[in-house]
Amino acid sequence: MLEFSLNKDRTLAMDRLSVRRLPSADTFVLFITVGGETIALTDTLEVYHQTGFSYGSTFWLRCKADQSHVLERKVMISGYVAVNGDSFIVSDALTGSCLLFDLCAKQWRVVMPWAAFSEDLPRTSPTKCPLNGRCVFVDGFIYTCRDGGLAAYQLFDKDHSVYLSEPIFLRFSWLVDDCVGEDMCLDYAGKDVDSGAILFYVVQLQSGYPPPKHDVQITIVQVKTKATTSNKKREPVGVTPVDCVTRFIHHKEAVDIRCCFAL
Repeated sequence: MLEFSLNKDRTLAMDRLSVRRLPSADTFVLFITVGGETIALTDTLEVYHQTGFSYGSTFWLRCKADQSHVLERKVMISGYVAVNGDSFIVSDALTGSCLLFDLCAKQWRVVMPWAAFSEDLPRTSPTKCPLNGRCVFVDGFIYTCRDGGLAAYQLFDKDHSVYLSEPIFLRFSWLVDDCVGEDMCLDYAGKDVDSGAILFYVVQLQSGYPPPKHDVQITIVQVKTKATTSNKKREPVGVTPVDCVTRFIHHKEAVDIRCCFAL
């Protein structure tokens, strides 16, 4: 048994066999930065930690995690978000559900919709995925691009379970009708400490140029917020554009804009 530390206060148990049989990057379906560390995920929800490089190779260790809540489950990732320095959430396109991995507890947990108690579960057909591409967690809310704007989900714990609230929709009124959120992703730009407004980069792929030239539009938007009963959470109430620039990416293959970030 091996152990490694993602920070000074946390250790994770690792499977020694994973050191000998390092998976290729092709087996991973997601790479995400959590607490300054790079985490990789397979489509069967195995979690790996990047340990370093050697002669151009990347070394990974598999986290020996509790998967009792997701046994024999295979996922298709539609979106993801780092919640804080020790956990992240992925959205499964096959079931329309969200799953949280706690790096401290080394355990997967199902994130429940707040209205789950009034619904007939399990569902027989997939619902629309809550998260789309790269998402951002700020002040207790998960922000994601959806339906030509932003959707904000409040994340909270109750009775030892994790829940997502009903979404608050903030439509981009300046976009044309055929622009939808599924071809966008978010990056965090900053926050106004006086007003509580949050700044995001909205990254969107524009059509008009064939590969290898990709036209990428980056719009800075400001989300206005208001205080809630919790001092650590501010509810979004509106969104306005601040600035917009266009950048070109030279890449021979197609670009999945949902995983981009702004520079």
